[in-house]
Amino acid sequence: MLYCIKNTVPQTGKQQMEVRIAVTDDDQNDLARVTEGIRSFFADRRDSTAQISSFSSAESLLEVFEPGSFDLVFLDILMGGMNGVSCANRLREADKKLTLVFLTSSGEYALDAYAAHPYDYLIKPVDMGRLHRLLEEILHMLGKKEAEISLKTRNGVLSIPIGSISAVLSQGHTTEIVLSERQKLQSPQTFREVSEALLKDPRFLPCNRGILVNMEHAESMPGDVIRMKDGGVYPLRVKQRRELVSQFSQYMVYMMSKGMTV
Repeated sequence: MLYCIKNTVPQTGKQQMEVRIAVTDDDQNDLARVTEGIRSFFADRRDSTAQISSFSSAESLLEVFEPGSFDLVFLDILMGGMNGVSCANRLREADKKLTLVFLTSSGEYALDAYAAHPYDYLIKPVDMGRLHRLLEEILHMLGKKEAEISLKTRNGVLSIPIGSISAVLSQGHTTEIVLSERQKLQSPQTFREVSEALLKDPRFLPCNRGILVNMEHAESMPGDVIRMKDGGVYPLRVKQRRELVSQFSQYMVYMMSKGMTV
């Protein structure tokens, strides 16, 4: 069953975030309670809407699930057929970014469910105040998700999280995008087109002609090169070396001031 919650509250001009939510429970009363609780939470919000899909079994959820199809999944642990833990492991294997919340009548199975990295647990019957507070937290977290860039590739247009890009290289009439763990994509888009979009993010540094690096993935600047954490090494523009080193150093100091690992 699919519920689309479209708010009737007048908008302020800011684009609403749509949250795609799946609720899975083989107890129809619990399923209806959680679904109604989510619906009531989103009913009068100005900043977000929800598309809610309900499922009475893990198997029915898995039949329609694809990576990226849901932002948030509520999943009962004890169900007939496939249990919630096994289902969660399947979901997590397919979608590393999915936010999972388990529904359970006790904490007995929490340790078994830990491997699927759930965001939280709700004890049944679910308290509406607790559910609404949890949704507020998750909504705030989802609003801070990594920005993405749409890139043309041989496989069509892909949305790539900006933070996963290590470097962008000009390759004649194509552009090579180096991702984490040295995975590479080829795009027919020009280097200028891709780099102009990425340079809006302060993590990116144009270290040489046709080379753009993400300082978040950089390790050091020994000599006239910048060395990346994935083993990549790129030359610095000699005439701008001092300026580039200064910019990189400032970025590192900023990261450390925020308590972040560099």
